Amino acid sequence: MKLDDKNNIIEVCLFESHLAKYFIEHPEIFKPLINKVLEAAEHVITINSESRMFNRLLFSVFSTVAEEYPDIDDMEDLKKSDSLVVFDTFFKYFTERVISFSTTNLPERKLQKSIQTTSLGVLAQQSLFKSQEYAQDMLLDKMRPSDLFSDEHRGIIEVDIIDDEEQTTNLGILSFTDTPAELTNYFSLPHFPARQYYTPKEDSLMAQWLRERYLPVISGASGGIGNTVSKINSLIKLSNKEYQLLGLLVASSTIALGHHSFFEVLRPLSFFLGNLEDKSNLLEFYEQVIPEDIKHSPSYIAHIKSDNGMKLIEEFVFQQETMALK
Repeated sequence: MKLDDKNNIIEVCLFESHLAKYFIEHPEIFKPLINKVLEAAEHVITINSESRMFNRLLFSVFSTVAEEYPDIDDMEDLKKSDSLVVFDTFFKYFTERVISFSTTNLPERKLQKSIQTTSLGVLAQQSLFKSQEYAQDMLLDKMRPSDLFSDEHRGIIEVDIIDDEEQTTNLGILSFTDTPAELTNYFSLPHFPARQYYTPKEDSLMAQWLRERYLPVISGASGGIGNTVSKINSLIKLSNKEYQLLGLLVASSTIALGHHSFFEVLRPLSFFLGNLEDKSNLLEFYEQVIPEDIKHSPSYIAHIKSDNGMKLIEEFVFQQETMALK
């Protein structure tokens, strides 16, 4: 077991990076979900097409995406793309600039009321009974508990001074010196990994939770996943599995770019889905958030049995009495 510059276990960082690479190289897993979300986004574009301000905001989104991915100029290019990173990047800007804008018209959603007042279904259907802004706030509150998302407990401290801010074309959450050859020069264009802007805050709740499970601390608990889920929920209804896939997509994209580790993204989502449980070993802990049909697919089985799969983390087991999930 080796540690990197942030006291993360290198073998676990390798496992996460290769897992993200697997998902990125199998976009067919996510294509139905992506198509569903993009169809909803197109509907928003259509019903706001006569708004000059909306069109300006939409233009700014595609201009920003094109700066990072020059092949993407419009929705048609986006629909043709198989890149999870491109989709995640587009939807991040689309939700931040377009969906969040106060005058953007959103479609009405016809949903049925649930009898479980704290369930996923109720949180996903509040817009029928309250304003859409209220529904989004409800979801964000659920996924961003104040004790975890405070500056004190989010898991990291922002680095005040960076001597050598670096771009990279590497894939993953390893440092530049620890990245193996098969993960270097993966992307055609460089990016700035967020891992270089933060250092772990070891006495924070999030860092302690991750460390107890051998998991990497990269940039702290992700606030972006909450924003993405709440904004998508304002457009369409997703099933539990689709939310699971959305979490895997965002996690894979952010791991690939060096922005977050797996459970920095998926733990906030678990406050919404409630799907994290104690497990006897680290592989089982990861696999509980992966849908069964994916785990039984030939490509996933081949990956997890390879040298870049379970072999990297098979030594990490848990003492159940110390694994009380918070």
